Amino acid sequence: WCGHGTNVAGLIASENNSGGDQGIAYDATVHIIEVMNAAGSGSTAQIAAGMDLARGVSSMDIVNLSLGNTGVIGSSCDSAASCETHIGSTLYTAMEALGTANIITVWAAGNSSNSSPSSWSGAAIYDDDFKETTVIAVAIDNTGYLASFSDKCGVASAICLAAPGYRLYSNMSSNAQDTYDVNTYQDYMSGTSQAAPFVS
Repeated sequence: WCGHGTNVAGLIASENNSGGDQGIAYDATVHIIEVMNAAGSGSTAQIAAGMDLARGVSSMDIVNLSLGNTGVIGSSCDSAASCETHIGSTLYTAMEALGTANIITVWAAGNSSNSSPSSWSGAAIYDDDFKETTVIAVAIDNTGYLASFSDKCGVASAICLAAPGYRLYSNMSSNAQDTYDVNTYQDYMSGTSQAAPFVS
């Protein structure tokens, strides 16, 4: 199945063989861990299980999380304890475990034009267990400014980076096959999910 996740993976690692676009880190080894269904839905338990699985891969350096929630850091969660309550212990524990394992976690900030990132991506600012290993990606548009849809760095500015996230095309290079949908060549995606691979 092709879609959001394969678009993100292609942005990271499409091969460099002069057949089309190349990935940002085309020599990277990518481990695909599916935590959402074809409709883009999934539970926090599924996401946590995916994070735990990633932590078990000995060569894992960076986990890209091009997903998020609707809660906003600073309001839905404004301390480690309130963030754990808001996010849920299962997912929060998986976040802490990745930090303890010194695996860098890159989160998409969110696409709701909020003044700060989503609570999943920003919870790290209140917890030393994963503050030093978490990076949040906000999206810039084709003018070089923050995209109108992108959440801002806000209170999480110390761990936040801006990267391209507007109308990005992802293909597998060797045959110019679009990574979003089989046999189509016109799927451009925008979002902080597309900015996160640049940061990763």
